[in-house]
Amino acid sequence: MLTVTQNIIDVVKADATIKTFINERIYPEGVDIIPETTLFPLITIHNISEITLTNPKGERECLVQLSIWSRLSQLETEQIAERLLTILNFQTFNSGYGTTIKRWQREDSGVDLPETDRRIWHKALTFRVWAKG
Repeated sequence: MLTVTQNIIDVVKADATIKTFINERIYPEGVDIIPETTLFPLITIHNISEITLTNPKGERECLVQLSIWSRLSQLETEQIAERLLTILNFQTFNSGYGTTIKRWQREDSGVDLPETDRRIWHKALTFRVWAKG
């Protein structure tokens, strides 16, 4: 769901605290992360799944994963993750994109996935999003 993804990106980029960490570095999943040349920290966003429900009719449910990547420390990924939870967890609002989409989301899971062979700290937060357009 493109509007949900764009809305999450806009909210994250607009947050002053997050901006001090990542500036504008939020990318769709699949970006090539090269420890020697990539600017860290950064966030990647990935739509894991999406279904359209029949009850209530037309409501969509999807899982969106935000991955936080750092070369500095696990603590940095935790600080960013806590701020993401503050601004995104249990949020209800209308998107305002084209046709208004009523949206609600909550954290579904979180996991630490350090990549010790590349000396990169990685934390993934998954949000379950319900949207009715």
